[in-house]
Amino acid sequence: MNAKLKHHFQCQKRRLIDAWLLRGYRRPAARGDIVIETTNACTLRCTCCPNGISGTPIRPRGVMSRATFDAVLAALDLPVRSAFLHMCGEPTLCADLPAFARRLADKGIQPVLFSNGLHIDMALLEDLLATPRLKMAFSMDLLDKPHYERIRVPARYEEAEAELARLDAAFARAGKYFGLNVIVNPDAVARLEADADRLFATYPRLNNISLGSAFPWPGLPQTGDVAGHLAAHAAYWHCAMKTPSVLWNGDVSFCNLDYQGATIIGNVREATLRQLYNNACARRFRRNLLAGHPERNGLCRECLVPRTRMLNLNLYRNKFSRMEPMERARFFGQIADYYALS
Repeated sequence: MNAKLKHHFQCQKRRLIDAWLLRGYRRPAARGDIVIETTNACTLRCTCCPNGISGTPIRPRGVMSRATFDAVLAALDLPVRSAFLHMCGEPTLCADLPAFARRLADKGIQPVLFSNGLHIDMALLEDLLATPRLKMAFSMDLLDKPHYERIRVPARYEEAEAELARLDAAFARAGKYFGLNVIVNPDAVARLEADADRLFATYPRLNNISLGSAFPWPGLPQTGDVAGHLAAHAAYWHCAMKTPSVLWNGDVSFCNLDYQGATIIGNVREATLRQLYNNACARRFRRNLLAGHPERNGLCRECLVPRTRMLNLNLYRNKFSRMEPMERARFFGQIADYYALS
């Protein structure tokens, strides 16, 4: 069966069975991840994020309170493996972040944090690093000065290097490691191997580098790298299957990229996540996606994420150090091939 015919049958199955017979009902994932947005405030206006696009309607800014987090934990009756404590904000702006992370760890849920790495309060970081099983990465595209400063507005490259050195020392004192999230610069593909060598040598507690392309936030294609990387058919978007996201004020969103507050299905003070997962509002959002009518969901109307082929490669320190020249060439060749499509 060719790909087009297979895609056609899958679409018909979703429309007839999942959308119309089951009316958007879906069993929760066996053990998934959840986004718990500790804040949507940020210190930067990155060009890869809704915060950096002038005129973009953003939800009211705020920071999650302890009372709201208590309500989140009380409502968390779905099986969850890990919790991402960020969406499109800087999580370290939340003063209660260490306490939130510890309470999640106590429940057997791994706390995961992505930060821009700038001006982090060291007392807060040291408190945070005492959390068991904490996973933390810094979104700092330190390939070269023009590339970093074009993305992380209004940060400066030299300042970011100094900040990362300070963070590296804090992780060394805590006996822990961190990751680095890097949006790849197409112009620097030829020297990525040398950049990786430099970053691992400069920051001893750096354990892995996640090399990726910028993705287009819903309705904001300018935040992503989509040239040559759009599939002919949209995939069944994962937000229809995953655990709903909890925003800083307790609102629960069907989409984990909901920077507008356009897909709210309830609030943790009103119902548990299991109840919200298949309530009338969530099933309507899901049914529209299954029936092939994303335009009826507002935020989904101009979303390119389901059609975007992303670059997402992980480079681990120990594995990288043992790679033979031919293996390195194959690894970085994947990135060259990806950008050759642009």
